[in-house]
Amino acid sequence: MPRLIARSMVSLGIFCALASFTALRNRAFASTSPLLPVRTAPTWVGAPGTTKPIISGVSFRLEPGQGLAIVGPSAAGKTTFAKALLGIWPWLRGDVRLDGATPDQWDPEVLGRCFGYVPQNVELLEGTIGENIARFDPDATSDKVIAAARAAGLDDLIKGMSAGYDTPVSQGGASLSAGQRQRIGLATALYGDPHLLVLGDIAYEQVTPESIKAYDASWGRFLDRTHAVVGNHEYFGNGPEVYWDYFGDRAGDRGSGWYSFDVGAWHVVVLNSECSDVDCDPDGDQLEWLKADLDGNSTRCTLAAFHRPRFSSGDEYGDDESVSGFWQVLQDAGADVVLNGHEHSYERFAPQRDSGRATAEEGMAEFVVGTGGRDLRGFGDPKPNSEVRWNDSFGVLALTLYPDHYDWRFHATDGADVDEGSAACR
Repeated sequence: MPRLIARSMVSLGIFCALASFTALRNRAFASTSPLLPVRTAPTWVGAPGTTKPIISGVSFRLEPGQGLAIVGPSAAGKTTFAKALLGIWPWLRGDVRLDGATPDQWDPEVLGRCFGYVPQNVELLEGTIGENIARFDPDATSDKVIAAARAAGLDDLIKGMSAGYDTPVSQGGASLSAGQRQRIGLATALYGDPHLLVLGDIAYEQVTPESIKAYDASWGRFLDRTHAVVGNHEYFGNGPEVYWDYFGDRAGDRGSGWYSFDVGAWHVVVLNSECSDVDCDPDGDQLEWLKADLDGNSTRCTLAAFHRPRFSSGDEYGDDESVSGFWQVLQDAGADVVLNGHEHSYERFAPQRDSGRATAEEGMAEFVVGTGGRDLRGFGDPKPNSEVRWNDSFGVLALTLYPDHYDWRFHATDGADVDEGSAACR
Protein backbone atom coordinates (compact mmCIF):
# COMPACT_ATOMS: atom_id res chain seq x y z
CA MET A 1 0.00 0.00 0.00
CA PRO A 2 1.18 3.58 -0.60
CA ARG A 3 2.80 5.20 2.41
CA LEU A 4 3.11 8.88 3.30
CA ILE A 5 5.61 10.23 5.83
CA ALA A 6 4.82 13.66 7.28
CA ARG A 7 7.14 15.91 9.24
CA SER A 8 7.78 19.57 9.90
CA MET A 9 10.77 21.60 11.15
CA VAL A 10 14.41 21.39 10.11
CA SER A 11 16.54 18.25 10.70
CA LEU A 12 15.28 15.11 12.32
CA GLY A 13 16.88 14.82 15.77
CA ILE A 14 17.77 11.39 17.08
CA PHE A 15 17.65 11.36 20.88
CA CYS A 16 18.15 8.28 23.05
CA ALA A 17 15.70 8.13 25.95
CA LEU A 18 17.04 8.15 29.48
CA ALA A 19 17.12 4.77 31.15
CA SER A 20 15.29 5.78 34.29
CA PHE A 21 13.67 4.15 37.25
CA THR A 22 11.72 5.11 40.31
CA ALA A 23 13.60 3.24 42.98
CA LEU A 24 11.94 3.18 46.35
CA ARG A 25 9.53 4.91 48.66
CA ASN A 26 10.86 5.35 52.18
CA ARG A 27 8.31 4.02 54.65
CA ALA A 28 10.06 3.79 57.99
CA PHE A 29 6.94 2.41 59.64
CA ALA A 30 6.52 -0.51 57.23
CA SER A 31 8.99 -3.30 57.83
CA THR A 32 7.93 -5.10 54.61
CA SER A 33 9.01 -2.17 52.38
CA PRO A 34 12.64 -1.74 51.28
CA LEU A 35 14.33 1.46 52.38
CA LEU A 36 16.93 3.60 50.67
CA PRO A 37 19.85 3.75 50.12
CA VAL A 38 20.15 1.89 46.83
CA ARG A 39 23.60 0.86 45.70
CA THR A 40 25.29 -1.42 43.21
CA ALA A 41 28.69 -2.99 43.58
CA PRO A 42 30.88 -2.77 40.46
CA THR A 43 28.69 -4.70 38.02
CA TRP A 44 28.98 -6.46 34.68
CA VAL A 45 25.83 -7.11 32.62
CA GLY A 46 25.27 -8.99 29.36
CA ALA A 47 22.31 -10.11 27.27
CA PRO A 48 20.51 -13.25 28.48
CA GLY A 49 22.30 -16.43 27.36
CA THR A 50 25.63 -14.70 26.74
CA THR A 51 28.79 -14.23 28.77
CA LYS A 52 30.06 -11.16 26.92
CA PRO A 53 29.43 -8.01 28.98
CA ILE A 54 27.66 -5.02 27.48
CA ILE A 55 28.49 -2.82 30.47
CA SER A 56 31.45 -3.36 32.78
CA GLY A 57 32.40 -2.16 36.24
CA VAL A 58 29.50 0.28 36.77
CA SER A 59 28.47 1.25 40.30
CA PHE A 60 26.44 3.95 42.03
CA ARG A 61 24.79 4.80 45.34
CA LEU A 62 21.56 6.75 45.89
CA GLU A 63 20.50 8.27 49.19
CA PRO A 64 16.87 9.05 50.10
CA GLY A 65 15.49 11.76 47.82
CA GLN A 66 18.25 11.51 45.23
CA GLY A 67 17.76 10.68 41.55
CA LEU A 68 20.04 9.34 38.85
CA ALA A 69 19.87 9.97 35.09
CA ILE A 70 21.89 7.59 32.92
CA VAL A 71 22.73 9.27 29.63
CA GLY A 72 24.87 8.36 26.66
CA PRO A 73 24.88 7.58 22.95
CA SER A 74 23.00 4.73 21.33
CA ALA A 75 24.31 1.30 22.38
CA ALA A 76 26.07 2.70 25.46
CA GLY A 77 24.14 0.26 27.70
CA LYS A 78 21.55 2.55 29.32
CA THR A 79 18.58 0.23 28.85
CA THR A 80 20.72 -2.83 29.63
CA PHE A 81 21.60 -1.34 33.02
CA ALA A 82 17.97 -0.48 33.78
CA LYS A 83 16.87 -4.04 32.95
CA ALA A 84 19.57 -5.43 35.24
CA LEU A 85 18.46 -3.16 38.09
CA LEU A 86 14.95 -4.52 37.72
CA GLY A 87 16.08 -8.14 37.45
CA ILE A 88 14.89 -8.48 33.84
CA TRP A 89 18.45 -9.23 32.66
CA PRO A 90 21.01 -11.11 34.77
CA TRP A 91 24.18 -9.77 36.35
CA LEU A 92 27.36 -11.43 35.10
CA ARG A 93 29.15 -10.04 38.15
CA GLY A 94 28.09 -7.78 40.98
CA ASP A 95 24.63 -7.04 42.34
CA VAL A 96 22.18 -4.34 43.40
CA ARG A 97 21.28 -3.76 47.06
CA LEU A 98 18.10 -2.18 48.38
CA ASP A 99 18.69 -1.14 51.97
CA GLY A 100 21.48 -3.72 52.06
CA ALA A 101 19.42 -6.61 50.68
CA THR A 102 19.32 -8.06 47.17
CA PRO A 103 16.00 -7.83 45.28
CA ASP A 104 15.34 -11.58 45.59
CA GLN A 105 15.28 -11.15 49.39
CA TRP A 106 12.24 -8.87 49.19
CA ASP A 107 8.61 -9.86 48.75
CA PRO A 108 8.08 -9.59 44.95
CA GLU A 109 4.67 -7.94 45.37
CA VAL A 110 6.10 -5.28 47.67
CA LEU A 111 9.13 -4.74 45.43
CA GLY A 112 6.95 -4.51 42.31
CA ARG A 113 5.04 -1.58 43.77
CA CYS A 114 8.31 0.28 44.38
CA PHE A 115 9.65 0.21 40.83
CA GLY A 116 8.38 2.02 37.75
CA TYR A 117 9.75 1.09 34.35
CA VAL A 118 8.77 2.31 30.89
CA PRO A 119 10.36 0.10 28.21
CA GLN A 120 11.33 1.31 24.77
CA ASN A 121 9.22 -0.90 22.52
CA VAL A 122 10.43 -1.38 18.99
CA GLU A 123 9.78 -5.02 18.14
CA LEU A 124 11.99 -6.67 15.51
CA LEU A 125 11.70 -10.09 13.89
CA GLU A 126 14.31 -12.81 13.68
CA GLY A 127 16.42 -12.27 10.57
CA THR A 128 19.00 -9.67 9.61
CA ILE A 129 19.07 -5.93 10.12
CA GLY A 130 18.62 -5.43 6.38
CA GLU A 131 15.61 -7.76 6.28
CA ASN A 132 13.97 -5.92 9.17
CA ILE A 133 14.48 -2.53 7.53
CA ALA A 134 12.95 -3.91 4.32
CA ARG A 135 10.06 -5.47 6.26
CA PHE A 136 11.17 -8.80 4.72
CA ASP A 137 10.25 -7.59 1.26
CA PRO A 138 11.34 -10.39 -1.13
CA ASP A 139 12.04 -7.78 -3.83
CA ALA A 140 14.18 -5.58 -1.59
CA THR A 141 17.30 -4.01 -3.07
CA SER A 142 20.39 -2.95 -1.17
CA ASP A 143 20.05 0.60 -2.52
CA LYS A 144 16.58 0.98 -0.99
CA VAL A 145 17.64 -0.50 2.34
CA ILE A 146 20.72 1.70 2.57
CA ALA A 147 18.76 4.82 1.60
CA ALA A 148 16.26 4.19 4.40
CA ALA A 149 19.07 3.52 6.90
CA ARG A 150 20.88 6.71 5.92
CA ALA A 151 17.72 8.78 6.35
CA ALA A 152 17.36 7.33 9.85
CA GLY A 153 21.01 8.12 10.69
CA LEU A 154 21.81 4.42 10.91
CA ASP A 155 24.11 3.65 7.96
CA ASP A 156 27.45 4.33 9.66
CA LEU A 157 26.43 2.39 12.76
CA ILE A 158 25.42 -0.68 10.70
CA LYS A 159 28.59 -0.57 8.60
CA GLY A 160 30.58 -0.60 11.84
CA MET A 161 29.10 -3.98 12.76
CA SER A 162 31.04 -7.09 11.79
CA ALA A 163 28.38 -8.34 9.34
CA GLY A 164 26.96 -4.95 8.34
CA TYR A 165 23.42 -5.19 7.00
CA ASP A 166 23.63 -9.00 7.32
CA THR A 167 24.03 -8.73 11.09
CA PRO A 168 21.61 -11.27 12.60
CA VAL A 169 18.75 -10.05 14.76
CA SER A 170 17.17 -12.33 17.34
CA GLN A 171 13.43 -12.37 17.96
CA GLY A 172 12.46 -9.02 19.48
CA GLY A 173 15.89 -7.56 18.77
CA ALA A 174 17.38 -8.53 22.14
CA SER A 175 20.89 -8.50 20.68
CA LEU A 176 20.58 -4.79 19.84
CA SER A 177 20.41 -1.77 22.11
CA ALA A 178 17.11 0.07 22.54
CA GLY A 179 18.54 3.03 20.63
CA GLN A 180 19.57 0.79 17.73
CA ARG A 181 16.10 -0.80 17.61
CA GLN A 182 14.50 2.65 17.56
CA ARG A 183 16.57 3.74 14.58
CA ILE A 184 15.83 0.50 12.75
CA GLY A 185 12.13 1.12 13.41
CA LEU A 186 12.42 4.57 11.85
CA ALA A 187 14.36 3.18 8.88
CA THR A 188 11.58 0.63 8.40
CA ALA A 189 9.07 3.47 8.17
CA LEU A 190 11.20 5.14 5.51
CA TYR A 191 11.77 2.02 3.43
CA GLY A 192 9.87 1.30 0.24
CA ASP A 193 9.78 4.65 -1.55
CA PRO A 194 7.26 6.40 0.68
CA HIS A 195 6.01 9.80 -0.37
CA LEU A 196 7.39 12.45 1.97
CA LEU A 197 5.28 15.45 2.83
CA VAL A 198 7.22 18.23 4.59
CA LEU A 199 4.80 20.54 6.36
CA GLY A 200 6.71 23.81 6.22
CA ASP A 201 9.52 25.58 8.09
CA ILE A 202 12.21 23.33 6.66
CA ALA A 203 15.00 25.57 8.01
CA TYR A 204 15.48 28.04 10.88
CA GLU A 205 15.35 30.90 11.23
CA GLN A 206 15.37 31.60 7.50
CA VAL A 207 15.53 29.41 4.43
CA THR A 208 18.88 30.31 2.90
CA PRO A 209 21.29 28.44 0.61
CA GLU A 210 23.31 27.58 3.71
CA SER A 211 20.51 26.56 6.05
CA ILE A 212 18.84 24.34 3.50
CA LYS A 213 21.99 22.22 3.37
CA ALA A 214 20.99 20.66 6.71
CA TYR A 215 17.75 19.46 5.15
CA ASP A 216 19.45 18.32 1.95
CA ALA A 217 22.01 16.22 3.84
CA SER A 218 19.28 13.98 5.27
CA TRP A 219 15.82 14.21 3.73
CA GLY A 220 17.26 15.47 0.47
CA ARG A 221 17.97 11.85 -0.43
CA PHE A 222 14.23 11.49 -1.00
CA LEU A 223 13.78 14.71 -2.95
CA ASP A 224 12.45 12.92 -6.02
CA ARG A 225 9.39 11.75 -4.06
CA THR A 226 9.00 14.70 -1.70
CA HIS A 227 6.10 17.15 -1.74
CA ALA A 228 6.58 20.43 0.10
CA VAL A 229 4.18 22.66 2.01
CA VAL A 230 5.21 26.29 2.39
CA GLY A 231 5.34 27.68 5.94
CA ASN A 232 5.84 31.07 7.53
CA HIS A 233 9.63 30.72 7.84
CA GLU A 234 9.90 30.17 4.10
CA TYR A 235 8.78 33.79 3.69
CA PHE A 236 11.53 35.32 5.83
CA GLY A 237 14.16 37.26 3.89
CA ASN A 238 14.87 35.71 0.49
CA GLY A 239 13.33 32.43 1.60
CA PRO A 240 10.71 32.13 -1.17
CA GLU A 241 13.35 32.22 -3.90
CA VAL A 242 15.57 29.66 -2.16
CA TYR A 243 12.58 27.43 -1.31
CA TRP A 244 11.27 27.22 -4.89
CA ASP A 245 14.76 26.97 -6.35
CA TYR A 246 15.33 23.87 -4.21
CA PHE A 247 11.97 22.08 -4.45
CA GLY A 248 10.89 23.25 -7.91
CA ASP A 249 7.50 21.91 -8.98
CA ARG A 250 7.46 19.64 -5.90
CA ALA A 251 6.27 22.77 -4.07
CA GLY A 252 3.68 23.84 -6.64
CA ASP A 253 3.89 26.82 -8.94
CA ARG A 254 6.47 29.39 -7.88
CA GLY A 255 4.88 32.04 -5.70
CA SER A 256 1.55 30.24 -5.22
CA GLY A 257 2.26 26.98 -3.36
CA TRP A 258 -1.07 25.25 -3.94
CA TYR A 259 -1.24 22.07 -5.99
CA SER A 260 -2.51 18.47 -5.90
CA PHE A 261 -1.32 14.96 -6.70
CA ASP A 262 -2.45 11.37 -6.23
CA VAL A 263 -0.92 8.70 -3.98
CA GLY A 264 -2.39 5.34 -4.90
CA ALA A 265 -6.17 5.65 -4.58
CA TRP A 266 -5.91 8.89 -2.57
CA HIS A 267 -6.09 12.49 -3.75
CA VAL A 268 -3.77 14.91 -1.90
CA VAL A 269 -4.26 18.67 -1.89
CA VAL A 270 -1.53 21.07 -0.71
CA LEU A 271 -2.48 24.64 0.21
CA ASN A 272 -0.62 27.83 1.16
CA SER A 273 -1.83 29.05 4.56
CA GLU A 274 0.42 32.14 4.68
CA CYS A 275 -2.58 34.38 4.11
CA SER A 276 -0.64 37.59 4.64
CA ASP A 277 1.41 36.70 1.55
CA VAL A 278 -1.16 34.98 -0.69
CA ASP A 279 -4.88 35.27 -1.27
CA CYS A 280 -7.00 33.12 1.07
CA ASP A 281 -10.29 34.95 0.46
CA PRO A 282 -13.36 32.82 -0.29
CA ASP A 283 -13.54 34.17 -3.84
CA GLY A 284 -9.75 34.41 -4.32
CA ASP A 285 -7.60 32.43 -6.70
CA GLN A 286 -6.55 29.77 -4.18
CA LEU A 287 -10.04 28.87 -2.96
CA GLU A 288 -11.45 28.95 -6.48
CA TRP A 289 -8.68 26.58 -7.57
CA LEU A 290 -9.41 24.31 -4.58
CA LYS A 291 -13.13 24.08 -5.38
CA ALA A 292 -12.41 23.22 -9.01
CA ASP A 293 -9.78 20.65 -8.07
CA LEU A 294 -12.09 18.88 -5.63
CA ASP A 295 -14.99 18.97 -8.09
CA GLY A 296 -12.83 17.13 -10.59
CA ASN A 297 -11.64 14.52 -8.08
CA SER A 298 -13.25 11.07 -8.36
CA THR A 299 -11.37 9.25 -5.57
CA ARG A 300 -13.15 8.29 -2.39
CA CYS A 301 -10.37 9.38 -0.02
CA THR A 302 -8.84 12.87 0.15
CA LEU A 303 -6.05 14.33 2.28
CA ALA A 304 -5.18 18.02 2.59
CA ALA A 305 -1.99 19.61 3.92
CA PHE A 306 -1.22 23.20 4.88
CA HIS A 307 1.14 24.69 7.43
CA ARG A 308 -1.12 26.48 9.93
CA PRO A 309 -3.55 24.28 11.91
CA ARG A 310 -7.19 25.26 12.11
CA PHE A 311 -7.38 23.65 15.55
CA SER A 312 -4.53 23.42 18.06
CA SER A 313 -4.00 23.17 21.82
CA GLY A 314 -0.46 24.51 21.43
CA ASP A 315 0.48 27.34 23.78
CA GLU A 316 2.32 29.27 21.04
CA TYR A 317 -0.42 29.80 18.43
CA GLY A 318 -3.62 27.82 19.12
CA ASP A 319 -6.57 27.81 16.74
CA ASP A 320 -6.14 29.73 13.50
CA GLU A 321 -9.33 31.06 11.93
CA SER A 322 -7.46 32.44 8.90
CA VAL A 323 -7.67 28.93 7.38
CA SER A 324 -11.35 28.52 8.17
CA GLY A 325 -12.21 28.94 4.49
CA PHE A 326 -9.92 26.03 3.60
CA TRP A 327 -11.60 23.83 6.18
CA GLN A 328 -15.14 24.65 5.04
CA VAL A 329 -14.47 23.86 1.39
CA LEU A 330 -12.63 20.64 2.24
CA GLN A 331 -15.24 19.36 4.69
CA ASP A 332 -18.10 20.04 2.29
CA ALA A 333 -16.24 18.17 -0.47
CA GLY A 334 -15.88 15.08 1.75
CA ALA A 335 -12.15 15.29 2.57
CA ASP A 336 -10.96 12.92 5.29
CA VAL A 337 -7.61 14.03 6.75
CA VAL A 338 -5.80 17.33 7.28
CA LEU A 339 -2.07 17.53 8.05
CA ASN A 340 -0.49 20.65 9.57
CA GLY A 341 2.76 21.82 11.17
CA HIS A 342 3.55 25.25 12.73
CA GLU A 343 3.12 24.23 16.39
CA HIS A 344 6.25 22.52 17.76
CA SER A 345 4.43 19.42 19.01
CA TYR A 346 2.25 16.52 17.90
CA GLU A 347 -1.51 16.56 18.30
CA ARG A 348 -4.39 14.58 16.80
CA PHE A 349 -8.00 15.74 16.68
CA ALA A 350 -11.07 13.59 16.16
CA PRO A 351 -13.02 14.32 12.94
CA GLN A 352 -14.82 17.65 13.22
CA ARG A 353 -16.29 20.44 11.17
CA ASP A 354 -15.03 24.02 11.04
CA SER A 355 -17.58 24.90 13.71
CA GLY A 356 -15.84 22.49 16.10
CA ARG A 357 -18.68 19.98 16.05
CA ALA A 358 -17.33 16.44 16.26
CA THR A 359 -18.68 14.18 13.53
CA ALA A 360 -17.07 11.25 11.75
CA GLU A 361 -19.65 11.44 8.97
CA GLU A 362 -19.19 15.14 8.11
CA GLY A 363 -15.85 16.17 9.61
CA MET A 364 -12.12 15.72 9.04
CA ALA A 365 -9.41 14.30 11.30
CA GLU A 366 -6.50 16.69 11.90
CA PHE A 367 -2.89 15.76 12.63
CA VAL A 368 -0.55 18.56 13.75
CA VAL A 369 3.01 17.30 13.17
CA GLY A 370 5.57 19.93 14.16
CA THR A 371 8.12 17.51 15.61
CA GLY A 372 10.86 17.45 12.97
CA GLY A 373 13.75 18.90 14.95
CA ARG A 374 13.25 22.46 16.24
CA ASP A 375 12.72 23.01 19.99
CA LEU A 376 9.50 21.44 21.28
CA ARG A 377 6.84 23.60 22.91
CA GLY A 378 4.02 23.07 25.35
CA PHE A 379 0.25 22.91 25.36
CA GLY A 380 -2.43 25.04 26.89
CA ASP A 381 -5.75 23.60 27.98
CA PRO A 382 -6.79 20.80 25.62
CA LYS A 383 -9.14 22.01 22.91
CA PRO A 384 -12.38 20.14 22.28
CA ASN A 385 -11.94 16.94 20.25
CA SER A 386 -8.18 16.80 20.92
CA GLU A 387 -7.42 13.11 21.44
CA VAL A 388 -3.60 12.86 21.61
CA ARG A 389 -0.96 15.46 22.54
CA TRP A 390 2.79 14.83 22.63
CA ASN A 391 5.81 17.08 23.10
CA ASP A 392 8.31 14.81 24.84
CA SER A 393 10.34 13.91 21.74
CA PHE A 394 10.71 14.52 18.02
CA GLY A 395 9.26 12.21 15.40
CA VAL A 396 7.44 11.70 12.12
CA LEU A 397 3.92 10.58 11.23
CA ALA A 398 3.56 7.60 8.89
CA LEU A 399 0.28 7.08 7.02
CA THR A 400 -0.52 3.91 5.11
CA LEU A 401 -3.20 4.70 2.55
CA TYR A 402 -5.71 2.08 1.43
CA PRO A 403 -8.54 2.54 -1.12
CA ASP A 404 -11.17 3.01 1.61
CA HIS A 405 -9.28 3.69 4.84
CA TYR A 406 -5.91 4.63 6.34
CA ASP A 407 -3.61 3.59 9.16
CA TRP A 408 -1.45 6.03 11.08
CA ARG A 409 1.47 5.76 13.46
CA PHE A 410 3.61 8.45 15.05
CA HIS A 411 7.24 7.31 15.15
CA ALA A 412 8.86 9.02 18.15
CA THR A 413 12.64 9.24 18.15
CA ASP A 414 12.76 7.99 21.75
CA GLY A 415 10.78 4.85 20.88
CA ALA A 416 7.72 5.89 22.91
CA ASP A 417 4.34 4.41 22.04
CA VAL A 418 2.60 7.70 21.22
CA ASP A 419 -0.27 7.22 18.78
CA GLU A 420 -1.45 4.77 16.16
CA GLY A 421 -4.76 3.67 14.74
CA SER A 422 -6.96 3.18 11.71
CA ALA A 423 -10.00 4.99 10.31
CA ALA A 424 -12.32 4.66 7.33
CA CYS A 425 -12.74 7.28 4.65
CA ARG A 426 -16.08 9.06 4.49
